Amino acid sequence: MITSNIDNHIGPLKSCSIKHVPESCASGDVVGWMRKLLEKEVIKVSIERDSCDYHYRGIPDMIERNAASTIDLPFEVFSSFKVLELKNYHFLTTPSISPQQILNTLTLNKVHIISNTFHDILSHCSSLENLILEKCDFLTDEVKIVSSSLKYIKICDVIERRILVSAFNMEVIEIDSVICNHEDLILEAPKLRVLRAYNNVQMLGQNVFIDGCKLLTTRDIIEICGGILVSVSSAMLHLEISTVSIFLIDAYITFFFVVNRGACNLMF
Repeated sequence: MITSNIDNHIGPLKSCSIKHVPESCASGDVVGWMRKLLEKEVIKVSIERDSCDYHYRGIPDMIERNAASTIDLPFEVFSSFKVLELKNYHFLTTPSISPQQILNTLTLNKVHIISNTFHDILSHCSSLENLILEKCDFLTDEVKIVSSSLKYIKICDVIERRILVSAFNMEVIEIDSVICNHEDLILEAPKLRVLRAYNNVQMLGQNVFIDGCKLLTTRDIIEICGGILVSVSSAMLHLEISTVSIFLIDAYITFFFVVNRGACNLMF
């Protein structure tokens, strides 16, 4: 039905959202839909695999499960759509240089992807400015987010031993409920203007540790930014970064402050 709807659509089609059954991955339908949307010059695409557990006589069939969640995407998907959201997949792709690279916003939600493949995607997406990563698994203990074009990134519900964000033009970073080694969350963003940090209150209540890594609190995030000494009880902060707006929320305290040339106004 999805195929016929795309084929029979009359007139311009600029945006398309698809939610499909897992079998569409193994059959190749998902990749087929993507190619048809490329032909119709759609600019905004959101595609999601419906979650489903596969059982054979009560025993999970891993081969079938993997086939029902894995797609091998042509790299045109990451160059010819302007806005792209992928949800609930294992995916593969082979990056290639495209002279018509227009991808501006990429959202990966519940996606399993090899870290090197992810790094290659970023290095080839020269127009990418907005990146949202939610509940992603990079199949390694380290993920590197390196891009000269990125201006906004949100990292949500991610568990990695080491996270590096290196983006010269980055202006806004959001960190929401990230489990990581305190000293191994590295932010290299000289043009950063806004930092927002949140935490899942329920997770904080459990004082979460996974594989030696902890759920980062707002205090951790402040310290990671570098050159920041915090004394919440006295409501005084000394900072060595210039002109940054910071929004911090966790189970212990909620506050907002604006940093301007080392001066700080703190409001509870």
